[in-house]
Amino acid sequence: MSPAEAGVVLAAALCGRLLAGPLARSALRAGFADRPGGHKGHAAPVALAGFLHALPVLGPLLAGASWGLVLGAQGVLALGLAEDLAKARGREIPWPLRLLGLLLASALPVLSGELPAGAGALLAASAIAFNWFDHADGLCAAAALGPMAVLAAGPAPELLVPAGLLLGFLFANAWRPAGPLLFLGDTGAQVLGWALPALAWRAAPAAGLPELRLALAVALLPLADAAGVTLLRLREGHPPWEPDRERHLGHRLAARGWSRGGAALLVLTLAAGLTLPALL
Repeated sequence: MSPAEAGVVLAAALCGRLLAGPLARSALRAGFADRPGGHKGHAAPVALAGFLHALPVLGPLLAGASWGLVLGAQGVLALGLAEDLAKARGREIPWPLRLLGLLLASALPVLSGELPAGAGALLAASAIAFNWFDHADGLCAAAALGPMAVLAAGPAPELLVPAGLLLGFLFANAWRPAGPLLFLGDTGAQVLGWALPALAWRAAPAAGLPELRLALAVALLPLADAAGVTLLRLREGHPPWEPDRERHLGHRLAARGWSRGGAALLVLTLAAGLTLPALL
């Protein structure tokens, strides 16, 4: 990454961090917040406006995209917002409906001929995995920022600004000593999980890279975590979709004494490291 490109990332990160406070206050006043209780670790409501730091990733993805990719991304965004609005009111959308929505949204790019059939399944699985990976402060954003930084320095320089804004989010979440100002929410987590493999699939041919290998690489860490947690829950007789505070990577790191910021930095590094081999 050149000094000019690094400057773009840092400027975007500063903007993202400065916007975090006003966004959080506005969301809390509107009641758009994740409330404590149950398996959640926070003791006070946290604004769900962090998804706005994730949305810019859709710009590079949808530039020149087919109708299927555009409508699919809009569907994932609408589904996430519906989930977060329900969460802010102390309710939940039943998981079968959420799963059906993600599957339908992921099928649209396939129907429009933008992506092959296997890519649709990967997009849906990745959106779910990133959402599950959002189980500790900053981990989902870090798992997305690692691959985004690798792609921005390689086949997708248009990700420089989105990566910088997500970096700003981390300074308002995992790397903020007083606790998180913002959460990504289901909206931000699902948008990142859906958009990153789709973007990698589109960017790979121009760089002479295998599409499936790169798309899998950018989502590999959350996918591996989701697969491991699912197997553990099934083995112990629990439904795979039942949340907990023990089995995910973030839970295990916390149990070993990792701080919020340290865990996010480790995840960022691991996610970037898993993406790099796909560029070779």
